[in-house]
Amino acid sequence: MQPILRIKILQLALALSALFGYLEWGEGQHQFLFQTLVTLFSKGWQDPVSVAHPLTILPFIGLLFLGLPLLQRHPSKRLTYFGMVLLGLLMALLLVIGILSAWKTLVSVIPFWALTVFTIKAHRKGY
Repeated sequence: MQPILRIKILQLALALSALFGYLEWGEGQHQFLFQTLVTLFSKGWQDPVSVAHPLTILPFIGLLFLGLPLLQRHPSKRLTYFGMVLLGLLMALLLVIGILSAWKTLVSVIPFWALTVFTIKAHRKGY
């Protein structure tokens, strides 16, 4: 497989794995991140200030930065790393929550972190 194609596949898998992060709070309250993203979009059109929080805006920007290199002929390492960092902030918080209490949350972030390692290794090998 060509190195550029491998990197693009890893980046797409990384973005998709982040969307399957699992949030659980309160009694019977739980959602995947993609469900939360849909909720934020629907609320954001009506009241943008209500969704303006660093834990909502930064991961969304991170997803955009992971998606942009997929459209480039040679994926940008900087955009990829910046996207991983921004998404990694939320995923690190979920990792800590998973370690402390919620095993479902812990299991949901493992693919993101594994793909992050593989993506960094693929970028270091180069094209």
